[in-house]
Amino acid sequence: MKMKTKSLMPKASWLGGVKCAAIVLLLMLLSTTTTAWAEYGRTGNLSWLVDSQTGVLTISGKSTMPSYASGGAATAPWYKYKNKIKRIRIMNGVTSIGEYAFYGLENVKSISIPSSVTAIWHRAFMNVGSKVPTGCTFTITSNTNLPLLAKVLSIILMVT
Repeated sequence: MKMKTKSLMPKASWLGGVKCAAIVLLLMLLSTTTTAWAEYGRTGNLSWLVDSQTGVLTISGKSTMPSYASGGAATAPWYKYKNKIKRIRIMNGVTSIGEYAFYGLENVKSISIPSSVTAIWHRAFMNVGSKVPTGCTFTITSNTNLPLLAKVLSIILMVT
């Protein structure tokens, strides 16, 4: 006499389990991946952009930069990204750098200043690069209208 045996195979196939595991793994990867972003806006007649991937703050336009001090508090629109900004790039056409413009951007490693800049206001670079062990490097375009700027900035950086 033959007995009928019933197989105890699970209802879901092993392929379904693999699909489920793949989806869970994909979700885990997506949740740990940082997404690039850029924040931008206008300040006076100038435009600004903070790129999260490069850490570059770019300021462009053909005008003067406003001042950003109100009782010593930083009010520049990019200040809230101060921990992300590693480099400041001021484009040709910007004619001045406002008071407290880059105040407290402690992680900045380099600043590029074009020859169009003819004035830098009080405390524009206060505490810039203060958390960078090697200090902050200033690059000033040749033929600048600020011939002593490089010397003054070098002295300031050596003293601080």
